[in-house]
Formats: sequence, structure tokens, C-alpha cells
Amino acid sequence: MINYLLPLLSPFLKALEMRDVQNQKKSEVISALRRAIRETKLHIEKTRSGDFGSDNFNEVASRDLSDKWSRVAEIIRPLDVRLAYTFEEKSDYWSNPHGFRLSIQDGNRRFDYRIRLEEVEQELIRLENSFLKK
Repeated sequence: MINYLLPLLSPFLKALEMRDVQNQKKSEVISALRRAIRETKLHIEKTRSGDFGSDNFNEVASRDLSDKWSRVAEIIRPLDVRLAYTFEEKSDYWSNPHGFRLSIQDGNRRFDYRIRLEEVEQELIRLENSFLKK
């Protein structure tokens, strides 16, 4: 009897397994994203000087933040390629904020407002809400 039922249940069990993997991945993304946002805010608080957009504005590069944002991009890529690109942009920014801004000014890179921290926090809320609904 079991030998008969197992092949019939196999697609159902695989679907449950995939759902569990997706939920685990979403949980991992949310944790990594929260960590990256928290660390970014602390870094900005401690190191940013001048007014954003002015000539005296200065942002200090951070290998740690670049790595954190790259990690978020890596783990979200299977779930959302658009967000992965956004988080890679954040990683690029933190590896060289001054060079990133110059690249935008020179027209070699398009500024995407989605990389702003406020926008990323909205994505976190959206992800958390979608996770809770399932």
C-alpha cells in the first residue's frame, strides 16, 4: 500500500519542500537586509559629513557594508532579480561612494532612486508583509 501511495504523494511532498525552502530563503533575505540597513545607518551616523548633494558632502567607503549589500543581493537573486540589482548598486556605492557619485555625474551610471536607504526600508516592509501573508 505504501509503495502505491508514495509515488502519488511525491509531487505534493516536493511542493511542500519547495515552499519550506522559499520560506527559509525569505527569512534569510529579511535578516540580511535588516542587518545591512542597521549597519548602514550606524556607519552614516558615525562618518557622514556635509550636506547631501553639496560640494562639502563626504561619505566614507566601507568594505564591510559593500560585502553586506552584496550578500543581500546574492541571497535575494533567486527570488527577485530587480532587487538583487538594487542591492548590488548599494554594494558598489559603499565600495567607493565618491567614485560612484562621479560616475553618475559623468553619465557613466544612471542614478536609481531605489538604492536610497528609505526606499530599501520600504522594500523590507513589503518583503516582511508578503512573508507574513503566506
